[in-house]
Formats: sequence, C-alpha cells, structure tokens
Amino acid sequence: MYLDRQTKVIYGMVGTGVIVLLLITGSLAYHFGKQATPQTTAKVTKQTKTETVKPADVRAFLKAYTTKKKDGDNRRDYRPFMTPEMYQEELTKEKEPDRKQFGAFMVDYKYQDSDIYINPDKPEVLVKVDYTLTYLRKPDQYEDAQKGIKNTLQLKLTYAKKGNRYLVDRMEPVTLEDVTVASTQETPEIARMP
Repeated sequence: MYLDRQTKVIYGMVGTGVIVLLLITGSLAYHFGKQATPQTTAKVTKQTKTETVKPADVRAFLKAYTTKKKDGDNRRDYRPFMTPEMYQEELTKEKEPDRKQFGAFMVDYKYQDSDIYINPDKPEVLVKVDYTLTYLRKPDQYEDAQKGIKNTLQLKLTYAKKGNRYLVDRMEPVTLEDVTVASTQETPEIARMP
C-alpha cells in the first residue's frame, strides 16, 4: 500500500514533467517557427519582383503618338519610344495612299486619356487611348470643320528591351471589351421541361 502510494506520486510527477516538457517544447517551436516565416516571405517577394514596362513610359509614348497637328508632325516626339524597325514600319504606314488621302482632312489630334494594362510576365501592354481630332470638309479650310470629334484607339504594344529602356517593337490593333458590362446583364432563364 505504501509502495502503491509512492508509485502513484512518482507516476504523477513524471506525467506532470512530461506535460510541462511538451508545453515548453511546443511554445519554443511555435516561437522560432513564427520568426523564420517572414524571412522566407521576404525572399520570395524579392524573387518574384521583375523589371517591366512602366505605366508612365507607356503614357508618355501614347501622348507623343496621338498628339499631332497633322499626320507625320509628331515623328520626332514618338521616335525615342520606338525601336528603329518599328519607326520604319510607322513611316511606311504614313506613306500608304489611303492614309495620305484621309490625312489631309483629319488634323489637330489631341491625346485625352488612356487605360493601360501591363502584362506582368511579358513586355506586352494593352492600351485604350481616347483622343480628339478635327475633321475638315476641304483640306486646310477650318471654316466648316467639325472640331473635337472623339475617337478611341485600342492597341497591343509589344516592347523590346534596348539597353536599360523598353522600346515599342510592335503595335497591333485589338478589340478590348469591358467584361463587367457583360457580367451585369441578366442571363436568360432556362425553361423547365413539363
């Protein structure tokens, strides 16, 4: 009986010691584990941050490209933003007969606003540029001109890194749709079968 009592006391003390030891070990593991987590997170964010096209550079290009008195007047403004190949392609487009013919009637292009969507993985940018222009009924006659005609240009700009800058290497027309408008429209109900 005396041994049973001593055995119970010893087992109780050992059991209590084990529980205290587990609590101390658990709290130390939690404490040191919590301190180690922010360091790994900081390393991950440093690795995922990549250099890409800057919105301010895109906006500066769009202003230079869409603001002009008449076709070709802004070449020196947008030239620093393009690769030599893209600049030559743009000069070729200006010489096309359709563009020359209509260019005499459309003047005073002015940049208004733009929406810029930069691809974080590739040097590609989708842009929607709003600008105004003046339409002349006869070349160089502003008397009956329609002023402030709003127009929108939607492009996919592909950039190439030259030195420490990104330059426009390709421009393609695209159609951008507002998906929020499509998602707010009511969907038709499906008729139940009788």
